[in-house]
Amino acid sequence: MRIQVIDIAKFFGLIILISFSYACSNDLEEQEVNTDSDGESPVYTNPEDLLNVTERGYLHDLLTVDAAMPEYWHTFDAFRNYPIYIRTADNRGILINPPESELVNSREIPYSFEEFEPLKLYRNDSLHQFASDILDHLQFYATDIYNGNRIYLHDQKDPPSANSWYLTYKNRNGYFHVALFFHELFHSWVNQESIYPLFDNGESVYDIGRFPLNEDTLPLLVLLFDVMKDAYHVEPEKQLDYLKYYVSIMNTLNEIDPTPDNLIRHQAFYVEKREGTPRYIEVFSTLHTLNNNTIEDPTHGYADYVETLTNWIEVRNVYGHRMYYHTGAGVIFLLKELGYENIEDQFFIPTETPFDVAFDFVAMSQSELENKLNEVKTLYGWNDYVNRANYLLNL
Repeated sequence: MRIQVIDIAKFFGLIILISFSYACSNDLEEQEVNTDSDGESPVYTNPEDLLNVTERGYLHDLLTVDAAMPEYWHTFDAFRNYPIYIRTADNRGILINPPESELVNSREIPYSFEEFEPLKLYRNDSLHQFASDILDHLQFYATDIYNGNRIYLHDQKDPPSANSWYLTYKNRNGYFHVALFFHELFHSWVNQESIYPLFDNGESVYDIGRFPLNEDTLPLLVLLFDVMKDAYHVEPEKQLDYLKYYVSIMNTLNEIDPTPDNLIRHQAFYVEKREGTPRYIEVFSTLHTLNNNTIEDPTHGYADYVETLTNWIEVRNVYGHRMYYHTGAGVIFLLKELGYENIEDQFFIPTETPFDVAFDFVAMSQSELENKLNEVKTLYGWNDYVNRANYLLNL
């Protein structure tokens, strides 16, 4: 009897093993999963497994923006030609334009977005840990070197909490990730050794602690921000006037700059170039493409923040640095609206800044510059800006 019990146990064990093996085999067939010749890394032949619904939606938004890019900045083709790794959920990752060295660890995604040109798109989970080691210490994006290749890393996750005001204001229209993606991708792309010397030859200086914020400069800077904020909404016949207002204010600031190394020119003008350019790109090719309400407030809430400054650190950060993202984008907007062609090419002359391009475009005499400055002071109520500046200087 003991021998029969053992035989019966073996018999049922065999039945269970066969049933389990069949179930696993059937499950693999349904998921269309094969294995490499080494029997390890899975190869997914079902596009739905390679790219889930969330990832497809995100890529579709990126492709929507990229398709419009030539209209806004025709030289910026990084999304099609520059190595990009997007860290997604569940230890997954998407590799775009991969270096040859990474193809061995990547699985091509045969997913078709019918309305767009094919993208060099791969599923790659092996880079996830490398990206996590870097991105977990930063906010959403970074540029690094992997196996000798420069690569832009981006984290696709929920927008930041309200206490991160700079990043949160980008999400006003719900497209935080796409806006941030193209802004920071531009920086990564333009900072390549082969491109950056054409963009900035080293003339720029950055010293926010010495940036000239005083009773002469600050009223003009407060006025400048409001003028450029309004420039997005003026009638076409007034756009040239607003560009002239910008030039007259900035030219005056440059002339009265008391710093020995001329920080108005070497800091403010170059922040307008380095940050105003991707700011323009993210607004008018990204957010405007996906949400037509963007033009209602191209600052995405930043203008509201500027009205509520409570201490000198905030004042210095706004008027010594952050406002030039917006004034730079505004200058580019006005120049393009006024028919300036191929402004992108001018920006790859190292010493050319948005101010320089605008100054040459309006070609005003000294007396015209003075008259335009007086005109904008009268139009906006100069005394109000003097009073506002005095308040800010005493914070």
